[in-house]
Amino acid sequence: MGLIEDEDRPAYLIGRALHTLVLEGREAFEAQYAVGGPINPKTGALYGSGTKAFAEWAAEQGKPVLTVEHRELVDRMAEGVRGHGLARDLLSEGIPEGVVPAEYGQMPCQIRMDWFDPHAGLVGLKTCDDPQRAGASWRCRASVSTALERKLPPPAAARGWFEANARRYGYIYQVASYQAVLAKVIALPMPVYFVAVEKKEPYRCGVWKVHEDALAQARRENEAAIERLRRCMDSVRQFPGATPRSPQPPTRQIRFPVWLRQAIEVRATRAL
Repeated sequence: MGLIEDEDRPAYLIGRALHTLVLEGREAFEAQYAVGGPINPKTGALYGSGTKAFAEWAAEQGKPVLTVEHRELVDRMAEGVRGHGLARDLLSEGIPEGVVPAEYGQMPCQIRMDWFDPHAGLVGLKTCDDPQRAGASWRCRASVSTALERKLPPPAAARGWFEANARRYGYIYQVASYQAVLAKVIALPMPVYFVAVEKKEPYRCGVWKVHEDALAQARRENEAAIERLRRCMDSVRQFPGATPRSPQPPTRQIRFPVWLRQAIEVRATRAL
């Protein structure tokens, strides 16, 4: 049974860079990422990111590479996060990228939280490509948190777009598992927040507190999936919906569709 290879995209690189800058600080960001590229001696400008010269330069850096444009984008998004009072408060004190191993659902599990504040709770930092997607409903309920700072709710235009992304990408299941695994260790379910910032101007930022009803529903679905996985691994390692294993793979038949078989029969009859 092999592992599915991770797929990497420029958007993922930008997201990781934002996490490093916002959660770990400028020094960690500068140490973990190379920025820029080789200079074209004929023009005095940087080679484009799609050129062979840039690819060779990037391979020599020994760490992820950001173009100047990507670096500026990450800086602007980080400013958007820092400019939101509630987001700034949530991320002011805590532990970035905290790893917690525990047994959950009779399976060994390990989580890596974006941010954990023992007083405020878990915080997930997200970016969004589609800031104008408004009016979308999230089937797992989420509520905008005003408990810490009532004067700074997310902008009205931003409320819909992140909830649409949370539904599309399954963020609620991710943080529900984080909360559940952490609770196995500290014996306390912590509040869960999302800080989301858009990846284009004006780089608006919003804060959402995930409703406990949403977390409970996602937790039930997560645990049901873990139970299915555990049963498969404990029995014949057969996953639901897969073709049962056998010493000899079953032979399948290929036939013409009905309409073609009828046409062939008609032609054969006329030929007699």
